[in-house]
Amino acid sequence: MQAAVASSLINTSAAGPRAVPQMTAPPAWSGSPDYGHLTLAAALGYLDFRHEGKWRAGHPKLVARLDRFAKAVPAFGATKPKV
Repeated sequence: MQAAVASSLINTSAAGPRAVPQMTAPPAWSGSPDYGHLTLAAALGYLDFRHEGKWRAGHPKLVARLDRFAKAVPAFGATKPKV
């Protein structure tokens, strides 16, 4: 199952990563972030790294979610790869 998810993130088309449109309904946020939020943040962080943030222009709600997660979990930014 994990291989299928990773594969859908990596495979791209001319429009960009295929998985991003499937993430339009992120997990509900109540209180502190949970594993669903962590999973989404990790996937979007990977897309930032792998695709130089090109997904961001067409997905402002996901960008806002990622920014909110990064603010709530400062350690997330500390793990960002230095390029």
